[in-house]
Order: sequence, then structure tokens, then C-alpha cells
Amino acid sequence: MNPEAKLTKRVRGGHVDVHPFEKALVVFYEAEATILGELGDPVIGDKKQCRKIIRLKNLTKQTDLSALAKKIVDTCDLISPSKLPEIEHLLKYLLKRNSKSAAPDMSTATKEKLADPGAFDSAQIDETAHMTDVDDYLDLLYEDTPEKLRASALILQLARNPDNLEELFNNGALCMDILEHEMHNHAVCVEELSKKRLELGELDSAEFRLHEDNFRVLVNKQEQLFRVAIYLLLNIAESVEVEEKMRRKGIVSLLCRCLDLQNCDLLILVTSFLKKLSVFQENINDMIANNIVQRLVGALAIPQPDLTRITLCLFHNLAFDRELRAAMVEEGLPQKLGCFIGEDVDPSCQNVVLRILYQLSTEDKYKLVVAESGCLPALMRVILCSSERCSEPECVALVINLACDRTAARMIGEPRGIRLMLKRAFSHHDPLLMKLLRNLSEFDELKPNFVDFLPNMATAIVTLDVTPTPGSGLVLAEHFLPQEQLSTANLELDYAVDSEGDDDEDDFEDNERSFAVECLGLLANLRLEDLDINLVLDDLKLLPWIRRGLEQVDRTPPNDDILLETIRLVGTASCDEEAAKMLTLQGGTVVLNLISFLNSRQEDDEIVYQILRVFYHLLLHQETRQYLITSTQVPNYVMDLMHDKTAAIRKICDVVLDIISEHDETWARMVQMQRFKWYNSQWLKVIDTTESREPGWYSPTSTQSSDGDGDYIDEDHCLMAANLLEDAASWFAPPPQPPPTSTATDLPHADPQLKLDLFNVPTYFTGEC
Repeated sequence: MNPEAKLTKRVRGGHVDVHPFEKALVVFYEAEATILGELGDPVIGDKKQCRKIIRLKNLTKQTDLSALAKKIVDTCDLISPSKLPEIEHLLKYLLKRNSKSAAPDMSTATKEKLADPGAFDSAQIDETAHMTDVDDYLDLLYEDTPEKLRASALILQLARNPDNLEELFNNGALCMDILEHEMHNHAVCVEELSKKRLELGELDSAEFRLHEDNFRVLVNKQEQLFRVAIYLLLNIAESVEVEEKMRRKGIVSLLCRCLDLQNCDLLILVTSFLKKLSVFQENINDMIANNIVQRLVGALAIPQPDLTRITLCLFHNLAFDRELRAAMVEEGLPQKLGCFIGEDVDPSCQNVVLRILYQLSTEDKYKLVVAESGCLPALMRVILCSSERCSEPECVALVINLACDRTAARMIGEPRGIRLMLKRAFSHHDPLLMKLLRNLSEFDELKPNFVDFLPNMATAIVTLDVTPTPGSGLVLAEHFLPQEQLSTANLELDYAVDSEGDDDEDDFEDNERSFAVECLGLLANLRLEDLDINLVLDDLKLLPWIRRGLEQVDRTPPNDDILLETIRLVGTASCDEEAAKMLTLQGGTVVLNLISFLNSRQEDDEIVYQILRVFYHLLLHQETRQYLITSTQVPNYVMDLMHDKTAAIRKICDVVLDIISEHDETWARMVQMQRFKWYNSQWLKVIDTTESREPGWYSPTSTQSSDGDGDYIDEDHCLMAANLLEDAASWFAPPPQPPPTSTATDLPHADPQLKLDLFNVPTYFTGEC
């Protein structure tokens, strides 16, 4: 540097404000440093925004605020004398604020402790930390516990200034080393105390109490050191890169071991740090290795609201990992969470608990565990007693998952409870609640409880009319409204287009549509022996709605959810012979529309599978079976799907083709031929390509060798490929024809022996080459 250069410093005063939580004033100012050259012109300069804290520990109601304000202005060069009235006003505000917060509640006090440097009572010091002395503070970390506490408090002061974080980060590893050393000392002390307990035998002896008191004093000092050091590391960990370096240094293991301590403030700080780290899978893996769930469960037993809340948030983050979910169930966490659901519980805690239980319920093996944890009565009260139009989504979503388990569904689906849920669902048109009821209707023992509400479901279905999305035209109105109501629907459409921007109206219409779809799915589940589905379709005007919807679906934008549930309803109705006749023989468009959907929706395996189920049920009745075989192309389409990539579709195609073969000899021969060709496709391909083989290869289609000079082969001893294909079907005896059963409700299994005869045909020829 040029020796003639000069360094000049200038300070510009700024505004003054009160400290957010301390009894102090904060002066904001700008410091400017400039290097002047030989001629006095500025060479380089820099500006920095700074602040100075003026602490007022002795500020009370008896303090003369005017005199104090004058003293502050006189002693602080950064404050202009013209700001004396402003300083006096700030002092009045500060005194008034502190008098109001003299007795804060437990939660507020705890929150302030996390951010307030005065929270660490034993670490309070009067001196001000300077960045230039950071090396001295680091040296103090190697001394005894009091010096460590003083050094940690000074470093913590520096860490609260964001400008110092980059410099302090270089020494963060040393802080972790100190923590690791103290954790080791703590473990040694615990082991020594245990040995003393075994040696002395009596816990109430004077010598043992002396050792125990010394241990408690040491633990208190160590916990204070842990709090200051961990808070320092939490302030430093402001970026992902810093967190990654801390992870490699073992910060997760260190924090997990701190969970074994009993200091409530320390546990809050440690749990907050772990929650911050738990968003990355690498940290989750380290937590699994340190048995975090077993260590964390004990924190729920401590009656401290803030600790409970932050612990539940950490559990929620951990619940996304499969291995940790297993550990939670093993530790009995669902049983411990049941007490956090109810009217007298903090709503924020209840929402987090519902999310944790929801994550556990996503696995089938834990559904019953959650249901038997004792939380179901509280969940049902939350659903049925909600004052909102729609029940709490977290609560209903959890019960929806639980309802997929048969035993849990029985616990949920008491007759009185189902009636109350049905009444609430139809009163508020709650789609989530109706989805819950639809899941319950999957089980045969609960289906009779829904029969009384069939008219309500049908009303919601046949009046299904939702405003379409922009550019889609009348979707559901054209699908399902009678012709005489289309003019009204058009008028409603004009109004809806003018109000597209209304999000509330769009949400309402989406809920109405979803509610009707769930009603349709629930009705499709009600397959009961004592229920005359033919009478239901006729009295509730569902048959015209079904026909009209299936006829119009290809002319409008796709609504596959409604189409799928409509096909399922047709499949349920096809189990009844009279209803099957109404659907197929009277009008005859239902089957033709279903056949067309096999082409237009061939990529949707679920729709294809449900259509095949409809064909299966129709084939169980004599009249509809004859119609499907002789008057439609159902057998052709089923044969095309018999080798589909989806196993469920292949299985049902085999069953349907077996029924067709049993009642029609012509189709039986064609099915046998197709199965033979598929099974022996590789051998047949070899036969077809023998003519292009090199000389010397035997060709069963010629009677001499390829060079014309070979010996002739006796054709009578050769099995020709053409004859094999032509006569393959005649090798098998026609299967027996049992009488058709129209009351079957489940898919029968294909005869395994029949497959064995069809597919294990010997492929050989006799004679000499």
C-alpha cells in the first residue's frame, strides 16, 4: 500500500428505534471508509450499514424520561440533538411495552428465550463482543466450564449479526468439537454415577447424595453450554452448503444424543434444529441410524406446550419415511397421539397429529393399528360436529384411508354412525364425506345400511349438472340432462361463462360434481341379493340417464371418472337378469356403446376391465348371452384382448371366452385355434421360414433336398404345418356344457385342465431326414 495514502472514516447518523424484545434502543447508522491518494482524491471506498444498541436496564416507572433522553443524546454522537423529542417518545413507548409484558404466558416466554440472548441466564455478561477478539474467545473454549460459557455467550453475540456469520462459519467445526467433547464428558459422568450407586447401594446415603448433587451442578453447566453452542450453530446454518458440511461433521448424531437430556429449553432448541435438518434425506438417514424415534417419544411426555408442538412437527417430517413409520408404530406412537384429538386440544397440534396419523394410514398394515389406537371416537366427533360446510379435510382423509380395512370399517360403520354421516353428507353435499361412505359400502356387511338413502343418491346423480370448463361446452348437461332441460342448462351456461373468474363459485361447482360422482360410485357398490335393482333403475329414472350418458359421451370432452362409475353401475345392474334384459334387449344401445369404448378408451385399463366385467355378467343370463354371441362383436373384441399386457384383463378375457366356448361350437373352435397359435407361435414361425434356410436344411413343405439331388422323403410320415393349423381345433373334444348360472356374482376361475390340454399339444413329426 502507498505510504502516502490516507484512510478517512465518516459516520452518518440514521434513525432510532426500539429493540424488538430487549429493554434497549437501536441506533442505525452508516459507516463509510475511504482511502485517499497522494493528491487527496479518493482511491477506493466502502460503505456499511451498522447499528448500535443502547441497553436501558434501569428503566422503570420512576425514571425521569426527559433527563434520560437528554443524557442519551449527549453521550451518543450518532444521535442528533434535534431528535431529543423522538428519543423521549421512544422511551415512553418502551416503558409502556415492558409494563404490559411483565408477566407473559409460558408459550410467549419460551418463544422469546429462543431468540433472546438473555435467555441463557448463566451466560449473561456485561461486556460487548468484538469480531477482532474472536480468536481469544475460541481459546477460552478450551478452558473450564465457566470460561466456556463466557466465550460461547460472546461468540453468540457476534453470531446474531448476519455480517459476522461468514467469518464465524470458519470456526463452526471447533464449536462442534467442543460439543462432542462435552457430550463425552457427560456420558462418563453418568457412568461414574451409576457405578457409585452400585457401590454404595443405598440411594439415601449422604455420600451418594453428595455425588448426585455434584453431578447435577455439572449437568446444569453443561446444558447451558449446549444451549449457547447449539444456538450458535443454528444461526450459522443459514444455507444448504453449510448444513451439508455440518452433517459430514456429525451434527445429526450430536443433536440426537442431546435428546436424552432433560432440560426443556435445550430440548426445544435441539428439536427445532432437527426439524430444520429433516427436510433432506441424507439427514433422515443419519437420524434413523441414531434411533431418533425412540429418543423423541419421551419428549411428548413432558408437559410443555411449545416442546410438544415442535416435537409433533418433527414427527410429521419423519413420517414420510417408511422405516421411520415402522419405528413409530413399534414405539406405540399412535396410542400416544390419540389424546391430541378433540375439542379441548390446541388446533395447531391436532392438525399436525392428523397429518402424522394420515401418513401412517397410507400403509395397509398400519390401518388397523391406527384404528385401534382409540382415536376413532374423537375423529367421528370432529367430522359430525364440524360447523363448517365441509368437514376438516385432514380428519376425513384419515378416516377414508382407515375405511379401506375391513376390521376398521366395521368399527367406523355402525348403523347409527352411517345414518348420521349420510344425513350430513346430503345436507352439505360434502364430497369427502361421501367418499368415506363409498369406501364403507365396499363391504357386504355394511351395504344394507345405505338402502334407505337410494332416492337421495339417485336425485344427486340424475340432476348432475356442472358448469363446464372454458371451451368445453355443455359437458355434463349434454351427457345426462333430458332434452327438455337443455335450454335451461344453456341459460345457466351463459351466466356461468360471465362469472368464470369467481373462484368460490368454481369450487362450489367442483364440489357438487365430485359429490355426484361419489354417489354414483356408492350406488354401483350396492350389489345385494334382496335388492331389486331392476325396480331401482325403473323407479328412480336411472335407466334413461344411463343410456343417454353412454350415447353422448363420445361427442363431448372426456369425463372418464363419470364414465367409469356409470359402467360400474351397468355391471352391478347386469347381475340381475331382468335388469340385464332392460339394458341390452330394450333399445340395445348400451352394449354397442360399451363396444365403442373399447376402441376409444383402449389405453385406460380400468375402463376396459369394467366393460369386460359387464360382458361377463351379461353372459351369465341365457337371453343376453345369446344376444351378445350372435348379434354383437363382443367375442371378437374379447379375443383381441386375450393377450393384453395387463394380467387382470387377460384373466377375465379367459373366463369370458370359456363361457362363450361352452355355448357356441363355432366360437369354441376359433378360440382353440387362437390359443394354439399363440402358444406355439415360435414353432410355427420356424416352420414358415424353413424355405429360406441354407442348403442341407430339411423343409417339411418339399419332398427332396434343396440341391435337387437328394433322396426323396416319404410324405406320409411327415406332419405338415398347413395341415397342423387346419386341423388343430378338431383334435380336442368339445367341453361339457353345464347349465348357465345367472346368480353368480364373482368371476369364476378358468379351468386349469382346459388350458393344459390346449397349450401342451405335442409338436413333432415322424420319419427320417
